[in-house]
Amino acid sequence: VAAELSGFLAASFQMMPGEFQLAVVGLRLESEHEDSCCVTIELGKEASHREAELKTAFLEKACQTVAKGSRPDYLRFAPIPRNFKGAILYPRLKQEFLNSVKQNAAFHRQ
Repeated sequence: VAAELSGFLAASFQMMPGEFQLAVVGLRLESEHEDSCCVTIELGKEASHREAELKTAFLEKACQTVAKGSRPDYLRFAPIPRNFKGAILYPRLKQEFLNSVKQNAAFHRQ
């Protein structure tokens, strides 16, 4: 899912892979039976000016373009937690995403 969304982001918004990092977690936010696709994007310094554009267009465009199983439900812009080797810390990412949703800091697909 993350690979498909990263490819979509690079192609649809003309961004280089080094300008952003993307991570995806599944969280049960709307249904007790189905996970919501929760996307965190970390923009590099050279792409930080694109955040406003991505906030308004990423979810809508992605839902029209990517495969059904990869359609994002929530989006937030934040640093992606990693360990000293660079691997994503998924439990911490999930908790940070839940906190963002509770604070209404994550964007939800309509």
